[in-house]
Amino acid sequence: MKTNNEIESSSTSSNLLTGDVELAQERLDELKQTVQAEQLDAIATGDPEGFKAIVDAANQVGVDTDEVARELREREDGINTAGITKELLEMAERAEAQEPGYVFYNPRELAERRGRILEAAKKLDSDDWADVKNVAKVLNACSDAAASLRAGNMTIVADMFDDTLRDFLPNIPAGVLHEMYSSEDMEESRVMQQFVHNVLEGTQDLKVENAQVIAKAAGYENVSDFFNKSTGGVEDTSDIGRFLMSHPELRVLAGYPTGSPENIADKMNLMREQDEFTIDLLVRQMGLPAELVRDIDRGMKGRCLKKTEHETDVEEYSENHMKELTTITKMVAHFGVDRILKIHNEIGIVNFGKRSIDSLEKLERIIDNDEDALREIRDKEIIVSLEDALNDDIGSFAFTESLFRGGDNGYHMPFEVSSLKEDGEEIGRYIDFLERRDLHPSVVVIAGHGQPGGIHIGDGMLFMRDVTEDLKKYHIDDPYVDLSNPSDEAVVNRLFRTMKSDADGSCHLILKSCSQGSKETKTGRSTAQVLADRMHANAPEGSTSRVYSSELPSNMWRNYKDGQLFYVGEKATVITVASDGKIVESKEEIIDPRALRRGDRAEMKADV
Repeated sequence: MKTNNEIESSSTSSNLLTGDVELAQERLDELKQTVQAEQLDAIATGDPEGFKAIVDAANQVGVDTDEVARELREREDGINTAGITKELLEMAERAEAQEPGYVFYNPRELAERRGRILEAAKKLDSDDWADVKNVAKVLNACSDAAASLRAGNMTIVADMFDDTLRDFLPNIPAGVLHEMYSSEDMEESRVMQQFVHNVLEGTQDLKVENAQVIAKAAGYENVSDFFNKSTGGVEDTSDIGRFLMSHPELRVLAGYPTGSPENIADKMNLMREQDEFTIDLLVRQMGLPAELVRDIDRGMKGRCLKKTEHETDVEEYSENHMKELTTITKMVAHFGVDRILKIHNEIGIVNFGKRSIDSLEKLERIIDNDEDALREIRDKEIIVSLEDALNDDIGSFAFTESLFRGGDNGYHMPFEVSSLKEDGEEIGRYIDFLERRDLHPSVVVIAGHGQPGGIHIGDGMLFMRDVTEDLKKYHIDDPYVDLSNPSDEAVVNRLFRTMKSDADGSCHLILKSCSQGSKETKTGRSTAQVLADRMHANAPEGSTSRVYSSELPSNMWRNYKDGQLFYVGEKATVITVASDGKIVESKEEIIDPRALRRGDRAEMKADV
């Protein structure tokens, strides 16, 4: 049975299509004059194709329908929210009752109305108690309809109602949700109450949309509003407040700038917004020093670029950046600013994003001189890494945490170096740190970008006195540490003196840096050769010194064999200095066998 409006629409359309313009205009005038709000609703929701046919046909013969169409759009934009909730309520009730034929039409009907329903949700008024009650009834009806339909194996339609319920909640204004959640005398809000309960109890997946809903239920505009007020000293000790504070990652997920920029300018603007968001979050909201955060962000961007398959793919980069920022946010929330600064000040960690909470917990126990922790690692083969804290703009050292972690018999102790001023005073402090705790590495790793004759670390370079002219020309004003310095007080010599031999009687130095095996220097000697001399002169008496490096850009990576970790490279140069001073230079594919069980090393080398 056609409605009056459908008859009017069909008649008008017919007149237009047959060319009777005058009669068509008459019918359009009548339609415009007689259509009231309810009739426009019927056209919009009952027969949208009929109205479209009128407009299309009118345009073909030059009849102006703009005014009618504009009136319809205005009517749709300002649609009465109570009417929408009533409409959805009726749909849900009919679906729950499973009226013959209704459920088969419902997915299309619900899909067509969905956008207007969600828009209507945003216009609800918390001061209008009828609005609040209507929304509560809709939520309950959608939930009941979904349950009833699912029980009848009508899962497709049930999913439509579940999706509507899921999408409807985040779009409801804060005041309405707050009234629904907090009002004691409104039994109709049971779905809202249960939803919040489920999220708080962890029986529902935590999503930003869900967190937004419960933040609104607690009386906030959104999650960001909650964290901004908590940062400003407003403490919320309610269940919801404690829940939000226990999920610091929501700070990132709720406000991180995203987008799909097409041109370079827009991509740069988006990345700038992400930098500003990072600094605001970690400095203003979480209380870290601005200088430290700038260094954190610089290293984070380099690692994220390294993980991005296509460097110009800003969406992939943004996803990586957001994940790492989330990791750092969780870390700061877990430790607190004071403990984060303690770890930074004691062992130089800047690049928290490439660490784990578990590894930092263990490091903190060592920092605090926990005797049980110290005793445990003294029984292992300790791997000490000195890593550039500031210059990894391309993420070359993103994986040192896993790359040099060792196996069951090894422990990785990372230090990050920001400055080489005062002849490497910062490295000297780290050596003091090890000596005070009676910790003696069998393996030392130096990780920084390099070129023949030198390694960039922090604000300066580790290099030989006689290096290439290029290094002298471009880096002579940088603070540097002379690797060829024979003085007992030189930090490199002190570092080698802290070492102890492994079970095989060897001490190992890994240069995780490009070109340190290259002899393209002024003297024709490589950095590795100079350091092998220094190592032999200062390492424990009777030990064999082994220095690993690459002549070309370094390409060391990890691999597994029978569950054990070892390192391979492109025929890396290995300089071995025996206890009697005999030097052997060879090419090997095993860079660091520290992770292998002691008894397996000879077999492992033979297999490779």
